[in-house]
Amino acid sequence: MSTHSRSQRHWIPSLDLHTAIQTWGPKNGPVVIALHGWLDNSASFAPLAECLPESRILAIDFFGHGHSDPLPPSSLYSLFSCVQQVRGFCQALNLTEFDLLGHSLGGGTAALYASLFPEAVRKVILIEATIPALADEQELYAQTQRYLNMAPEKKTSPWYASVEAAAQARSEKSGLSLASALWLAKRGTRPEGEGVVWRTDPRLTVPSGHPYTQAQAQIFLQKLQTPTVAITAEDGFLSKYPYATQWTQDIPHGVQVLVPGEHHVHMEKPELVAEYIR
Repeated sequence: MSTHSRSQRHWIPSLDLHTAIQTWGPKNGPVVIALHGWLDNSASFAPLAECLPESRILAIDFFGHGHSDPLPPSSLYSLFSCVQQVRGFCQALNLTEFDLLGHSLGGGTAALYASLFPEAVRKVILIEATIPALADEQELYAQTQRYLNMAPEKKTSPWYASVEAAAQARSEKSGLSLASALWLAKRGTRPEGEGVVWRTDPRLTVPSGHPYTQAQAQIFLQKLQTPTVAITAEDGFLSKYPYATQWTQDIPHGVQVLVPGEHHVHMEKPELVAEYIR
C-alpha cells in the first residue's frame, strides 16, 4: 500500500519559531507524533508510515533539521530544546491525546516528554533511543569546556553536486543504505549554486553543552509510568555505545525488544518494526 505524505509548517507562538512536519495516514486515525534522530529529519519515518497506514503520523522536523527554523544564535541545541519544541507544537495544535514514537535523539525526547506530561501520552515507542551527551559525572567539566571552546567557531555545511551525491556521502559515513539516505537527502538538502548543501544547522555538529548524567536521567525515568516498548537493534548503538542506550532498561513499565538490524532499523526493516509497534 502506498502512503503519500503532506508537508506543513506551523507557527509556534510560545517559541516564536516555525516547526515543519510531514503527515501520513487518515485524518481520523490514532495520532502518533514521530520524533527523528540527530542530523536526520521527518523523512526517516516515511518507510515505517507505509507499514502503519491506519495511524495518523505527525513527524516533526526538530529545530535546525529539515524544514524547521534553526534556533537563534543565543539558544543552545539540547534534549531540553527538543522537549520544548514538542510541547509548543502540541499546544499550538491542541493535541491532547497521542502516542509518541521516537528514534535515537527522538527516543530520548519522547521518554522525557512522557515523564513530564503523562496525561497526554497513551504509549511510547522507542527505537534505538539515546539521551544525547549522556555523560559520566567525571566528564561534565571537560565536555562543558570543550563545547565553549568549539561553539564560537563558524561552521559551514559541505557542498555536493546533487541530492544523490549528498545521499551517497551520508550512506558511506553512516552505513545507511543508499535508498534510506535518499529519503533523508531529498528532505534535508537545499539548492546552493549548481549543487546542494544540507539544511541542517552546522552548529548541531558541536558537542552538547548540556550533558546529562545517568543519575539525572534516572530522575525523569522514574516518573515515566506510560506503557513503553524499547526496540533495540542487535548491531545498533547498544553494541557500539552501550552507555548511550542502556538507560532504557530501567524504564518502570518498559518492554524490551531486540531485533536484527542497525541503528536506523526503522528505515531498513520497517515491516519488522511495525509488527512490534502494533
